[in-house]
Amino acid sequence: MKRLALLALALTLPSLAAAQTPPPVETCGAVDAALPANLAPWRNPAPAAGAIHPGMAVQIPLRPIAELQAAVPPHQARDGGATTGARLDLEIAAPGSYEILVDHSAWIDLVQGATALRSTARAPAMPCTTVRKIVDFSLSPGRYVIQLSGTTAASARILVVPR
Repeated sequence: MKRLALLALALTLPSLAAAQTPPPVETCGAVDAALPANLAPWRNPAPAAGAIHPGMAVQIPLRPIAELQAAVPPHQARDGGATTGARLDLEIAAPGSYEILVDHSAWIDLVQGATALRSTARAPAMPCTTVRKIVDFSLSPGRYVIQLSGTTAASARILVVPR
């Protein structure tokens, strides 16, 4: 009898908890609709062709890391192993702080010559957007290599903007 009473109580507790928990509130309208003006190019990426410049959003194909002619050895992925990545050239004309945005939680290396640069800041995903990672770098004019690794995606969207 005691067992039946405990069983009946156990079966009713989840329904009581569900009745007291309000439904989730939808806080986002259209995804990417509320991006700041400086990130507007994010909505319409172009295929990458040659070096990119700040303010250009590009969609790039990713390929197996073994096929990537890496500028520096790729970092290990947090998920146990980087399987896809890419590299592309970045041309910076004016000194300053720049943000590199990507639509995956891929590892972002910024390389000048044979040296991976240290980032000055990192930020996680932006709510209600397809931006999944933002990494800041302090840059001088010149040519850099953006190298992605640590993702399993087939392609990635990238945007570089002044901070």
